[in-house]
Amino acid sequence: MANQRFTDEFKQTIVDLYHAGSSVEQLANEYGMVPQTFYKWINFYTPNDYSDVTEAGFLKLKKEMAQLKEDNNILKKVLIIFAKNK
Repeated sequence: MANQRFTDEFKQTIVDLYHAGSSVEQLANEYGMVPQTFYKWINFYTPNDYSDVTEAGFLKLKKEMAQLKEDNNILKKVLIIFAKNK
């Protein structure tokens, strides 16, 4: 399974199995992968102690915010163009 990409849904399923009581070693043996991969997914898809947002959720929100800022800048430029034409 080297260099294989997994969907976010698959990764979340693994994390859910871990939280349901499966050990990382058990999951690694079952799926033929190294435990470090699962630890990385668990850290990425599990909310931290300080908030209910996972790292994956945070990165998604950060990306959405950047897109909204870009959209806002475009709208500002359009408004300036329309204001000059009046």
